[in-house]
Amino acid sequence: YHDPETMETNVRGLFVAGTAAGGTQYKFEFFISTTHHHVTNIVRAIAHADAGPVGTTERRYHEATWEEVKAN
Repeated sequence: YHDPETMETNVRGLFVAGTAAGGTQYKFEFFISTTHHHVTNIVRAIAHADAGPVGTTERRYHEATWEEVKAN
């Protein structure tokens, strides 16, 4: 279990991000290329402040295609 707002697990102070947040990945819901926002959530939870921009401007607003996801 983890809180999707903060990415904190049921172990206080332990956070999960990226594909690890997907659990068993039975349905492949999370991919490295589509989970950058996890970092922002974790920084916000720890620092009680917003993180700066994550990634390049182009990639920050890029919707990953299925082909890009498969390539990763």
